[in-house]
Amino acid sequence: MKLLIIEDEPILLKDLGEFAGKEGYLYELAHNYSTAVEKIMLYDYDCVILDINLPDGSGFDIIQKLQKHQKSDGIIILSARDSLDDKIMGLGLGADDYLTKPFYYSELNARIKAIIRRKKFKTNKDIIFGNILIDLDQHLVKVSNEQLNFTKKEFAILTYLISNQRVAGSSPAWGAEEIRQLCLFYGCNCFFICIGFAQIGHIFRHLLKYPFQFVSLLSVSFINL
Repeated sequence: MKLLIIEDEPILLKDLGEFAGKEGYLYELAHNYSTAVEKIMLYDYDCVILDINLPDGSGFDIIQKLQKHQKSDGIIILSARDSLDDKIMGLGLGADDYLTKPFYYSELNARIKAIIRRKKFKTNKDIIFGNILIDLDQHLVKVSNEQLNFTKKEFAILTYLISNQRVAGSSPAWGAEEIRQLCLFYGCNCFFICIGFAQIGHIFRHLLKYPFQFVSLLSVSFINL
């Protein structure tokens, strides 16, 4: 699950990044309007955490750009502005939620998960794909009702792969650019190929022990690298 965190206050931005990493999210940070716009035009995110007051633009304008380009990213406004008018405007422009500062990270996390479930998986509880069951709240993965042990980053990658799985025969296998984007969000930097393959390989070694209908997930075959 990928987050874009847009916040101009450096300490809070750092804290939000640490929170996202601790919770197992893949994430990117933007400290101003121009950086945020560049990122939303280049990538898709499961959820954008957005401050309204930015030094070189308005968070409301970012929401409008997302809507204009028909982006499906979930949007949570995180702002010190708590007036009813601001909340009505933000939600009216297309934001999914509005959380005022100061806030509890546990509440922010619950709201992120709720938005991702609604938008990405159209469910209020678990993600089911073939005989894989993923519990987003508990960070649990079960295959054929047997629990598997994954690290938080492996859990995030598996959730990403399932949420972006291809329909077999309808689109090409993932290539280098798509794997690069995944691993950049994962935080592999210049070693993304080795580290990303090791993590994904570990995930598949677990899954291949079970009879499973996941042809489309296995289309992440790297044949174009």
